Amino acid sequence: MAHNGNPWYWTQEQRDLAAECAWLNDELIKKDADLMALNDHFESKINAQKYGYESKIRELNQKICDLKSSEQQNLSNLGHKCAELTDELLKKDSELEALKTESKDQSARILRESQQKLKWLYKKMASKNTAKTHEIAKLQEKVAEVGRNYDSLMSDSSSQISKLKEENEILRASGKVGDTGQLKTDMDTYRSRLENCLEALQKTSMNAVVAERDRFKADLTKANAVFEEKRAKFYIKLKVQEDKCKEHVMEIDQLKLDLAQSQDQKAELENEKKTYALAYIKLFGKHKKLQKEANRLRNRDNQHWKEEFMSSNDEQGSSKVKHEKDNCGPTPPKMKKENKPK
Repeated sequence: MAHNGNPWYWTQEQRDLAAECAWLNDELIKKDADLMALNDHFESKINAQKYGYESKIRELNQKICDLKSSEQQNLSNLGHKCAELTDELLKKDSELEALKTESKDQSARILRESQQKLKWLYKKMASKNTAKTHEIAKLQEKVAEVGRNYDSLMSDSSSQISKLKEENEILRASGKVGDTGQLKTDMDTYRSRLENCLEALQKTSMNAVVAERDRFKADLTKANAVFEEKRAKFYIKLKVQEDKCKEHVMEIDQLKLDLAQSQDQKAELENEKKTYALAYIKLFGKHKKLQKEANRLRNRDNQHWKEEFMSSNDEQGSSKVKHEKDNCGPTPPKMKKENKPK
């Protein structure tokens, strides 16, 4: 028993066990090498799949980042454009209000000035008309007085002429010759007085009144022409202001349309953002499924390797038991039985 450490003193059973252990060690080394190779194969395969999935995920993440940055840029540009359009709209509104206020003030001022001028003209015309009415009344009174004088003179002349005719008839009837010289002188006197009356009547006629009336009408026509000219200019300015207001209103309507289009574009971008978000969620779910599938494949490969290893061990154990039953002891392959040393 003291020489069990020396192989020369081993029994045949010990030698068989040592040979079987050496063979099992070699098989274990081979299985370990196969296991390492299989592990490296599956590890490289899993790493390749993982690298492919990670590259796809990185690519998708990059696309999502690009889409987000593009969307943010579009939203920023849209926000700037909306702000510019809002500022422009407010500016146009303020300009329109200023133009409306200016037009109203100018219209009120021109209308007020025109009304004041017209009142002044009417007042002036009324004062002139009053003065002319008084003057006409005086002239009419004077004409009436001249007419009365003329009637009186005509009556006196007629009575004198009748009286002279009667005297002349009496003288002719009595055979006396009348004083025709005195009668002629009297007739000339009456005639000159009548001519003087007619001349005075002509001088005090309505010609001066008519001339003054014509001058008054001319002044009134001139004032009305000036007023009409100013009113026409005012209406021209008012038409220009109305055209400008219409242009501003059209510009504001166009800006409102642009703003509505920008809001539609913003809504489209929001819908596109939602679409990209849903796509990202789907890709993330697919990534999770791929990870689960990779883990399942890895576990399946590991289980397959374990089952294969266990089945190989079971086959080796069963063959060893059969060999021991047939030969009454384990005999390693390619090993010859040695005699028991003496």
